[in-house]
Amino acid sequence: MNTNELAKKLEISTETLYKYERYFSLKIKRNEDNKRIYENKDIDIFQNILELKERGLGLAR
Repeated sequence: MNTNELAKKLEISTETLYKYERYFSLKIKRNEDNKRIYENKDIDIFQNILELKERGLGLAR
């Protein structure tokens, strides 16, 4: 799944995906054109992040 597809599925912006990727130091696989390819494990991680955020947990370090 590419960035736009995942953002649409999760109902967040691509910028938010990139922010979470940086914040949590996620290593997202890339294709031969250096574009992000999100695998099921990555999607699960983002869904967990969003679920925790909905429960009130912040991203503060």
